[in-house]
Amino acid sequence: MVTTITQRASDFTDRDFDSWILELRSRASTAFPGWTDFNTVNFGTILLEMFAHTLDVVSFTQDQQHLERFVVFANLRRSMILLGKNVGFSLPGATVATVDLEITFADGNPRAADLVIPKGTVITTADLTEDVEFDLTADVTIAAGLIQTTTASAENARERSEPFVADGTPTQRHLLGFVPFVDGSADGNVEIAATYDEVDDFFNSGPTDRHFFVDVDENDRLRQIVEKPEPEDAPSTLAVVGRYLLTPTIFDMLETTGRGAGGEIQLTDAIADLLGREPVYAIRFCGQRYDCGNKLGYIRAMLAVARRDPEIRAALAGESLP
Repeated sequence: MVTTITQRASDFTDRDFDSWILELRSRASTAFPGWTDFNTVNFGTILLEMFAHTLDVVSFTQDQQHLERFVVFANLRRSMILLGKNVGFSLPGATVATVDLEITFADGNPRAADLVIPKGTVITTADLTEDVEFDLTADVTIAAGLIQTTTASAENARERSEPFVADGTPTQRHLLGFVPFVDGSADGNVEIAATYDEVDDFFNSGPTDRHFFVDVDENDRLRQIVEKPEPEDAPSTLAVVGRYLLTPTIFDMLETTGRGAGGEIQLTDAIADLLGREPVYAIRFCGQRYDCGNKLGYIRAMLAVARRDPEIRAALAGESLP
C-alpha cells in the first residue's frame, strides 16, 4: 500500500507552539487518515507536542539571530560590537566606578595632630552580599581638632601589568587574561624602556613607529597590535625553544595560515594567528639553549648531553672541544 501525502504550504509568519501543533496535526491527518484521536493522553499527541516545542524553540532562535543583524533590534553586546565595527566604530572600554565619601573617627574624639591617610588606601563597603573595594585617589587629611574629613574621592580600579613576547609582526595581537579594562588606561612598553603610544588607527603609522591599537572583543578583552620596531628596539630578548602545549584550535589556524619562511607553513605563524582567538601563555625559565637549526649548534647540543654521561665524559676528558 502506498500512502500519498499532499504537500501543503507552510505559514512561517506565526510560528509559536500553538501554530506548530495545528500544523503538525494537519499534516498527521493527511499522512495517516485513520488517526483521528488527538486526545492529550494519546502517545502520538505527546510526540507531536514534543516536536512542536522543539520547533517553537528553533523558530524563536532563528528569529533572534536574524534580528541581531540590525542595530535597532539587536540585544546582544556582541552583536552591537560587530555591527559597530562595520562602520568603523570601536566600542570603548569600561569606566572607573567612583564614590565620594567622608572619613570620621569612630570614637568621635578629635586628634591633637593632623592625620594623613595616604593615596591608595583601600576603603571597603559594608555590603551584605559582597564587599566592594575602593582606593583613595589622593592623600586625605583629618586636621587636628576635627573628627572627620571633607569630601574625599575613591575609585574601584586596580593597576595590572601583563607581559607578552612581541614577535615583530605588524599585526600581533595579545589578549589580556583579565577583564574589563578602563578605557584609555592601556600603556605599552618593552624591556629596554621604549614606550609604545596608543593610537586610534594605523592609517598614519609608519613601519617603524612604536604604536599600538586597543580593540575590545565581545567579552571586553583587550587586544594589543604592535607595529614592527627597528631591530635595535627589539622588545624582548626571550626566545621560543619549540615546546608547545596547544588547544585543538591550532588546527583551524594552520588551515588558513599562509606559507612563511622557506615557503613552508610555519607553526609559529599559526600561533601568532591563534593570539587573536584565545590566550596563549609562555613559561619563562633559565637554561642553556642550543640552536640545532645549524650544524655547529647541533654538535654543541650533542656534546653538552654527552658530558652528562660519566663514561662518555671521561672518554672526552682532555680533548679540545668547542
